[in-house]
Formats: sequence, C-alpha cells, structure tokens
Amino acid sequence: GEYSISIYRETRPNGASRYRITMRAAEESLWQASSGGVDPTKAETVKIRQIDVSITPELARVLRDALAAMVDQTRPLGHEEQPAKIVIEGPLTEVMVLRDGKVVAGQMGNFPPTMPKLRLLEKLIANLKSLCESPPSDRTHLLAEVTSSAEALRNEIASGR
Repeated sequence: GEYSISIYRETRPNGASRYRITMRAAEESLWQASSGGVDPTKAETVKIRQIDVSITPELARVLRDALAAMVDQTRPLGHEEQPAKIVIEGPLTEVMVLRDGKVVAGQMGNFPPTMPKLRLLEKLIANLKSLCESPPSDRTHLLAEVTSSAEALRNEIASGR
C-alpha cells in the first residue's frame, strides 16, 4: 500500500527538542480499495500503521539539506528524460519541505530515474523506508545507510552535475 515518511523536529513540553522520522503505511493499496479513487469511502477500513524512529539532529540536518536541495532543483523533464511508455498508474514520490511557513514540493514520477540525483533520491527513500520497517535492533546499521545515502545525494547536488 501507499506510505508517507515525515522527518521533523518535535518539541517536548519541557522545551527540549528531538528529531523523528515517522512512517505511515497503508496495509493495502488505498487506490485499489477505493476502486481507483471512484469511491473513497471503501478505503476507510484500510488499516494504517505508524512507525516512529528517533534520529540525531545531525542526520535531520543532512536529510533536510539534501531534500530541500532536490525540491529547489525540481523542473519539468527534458525530452531525453521522458518515459518511453505511457504509465497509467504507479508510484509517485513527492518531496515537500516547509520553508518560511510555506510548503514547497517536488515530484518524481513512476518511471525509472534517469539522472544520478534521482537514483540517489530513490535509494535514500528506500533506505528511510527500510529503517522504519526494521526492528529496533537493526536500526543502528540502517541509520548509517540512511546517513550515507543522504550525504551522497547532498554531495551530488553540490557537485552541480
């Protein structure tokens, strides 16, 4: 089913901050359950699970920098990047960043990524999903993978390629 991943700072009542990744995932496809979006009420019974993972402020900053830079570079696809086939349905990756009180968004379509930055973004998102779905005992290794993916994406963006 569909899923969303949020990365955010949470302020506790005592004023202390902590950084979190939250994944919410549908147990089955909301699109299918709603008959292709025709009857959204049919999807109301689909169970949604929530997983929360604490992260360091440093990882939160790297993720924000990389994802915000990707959103800043959002543009229409060039002719050579257009998919060779028409895709009726499939996954859509949407990255949203809160900047100056406004949400700024970028999208990656449902076809294989054609540019190194898009491949790195796809890997980062897969690593974030794996982190959230993993048992807590496996998270130390996966946090390192997420950090590595985020840094690779940030470095690729900074290279200007």
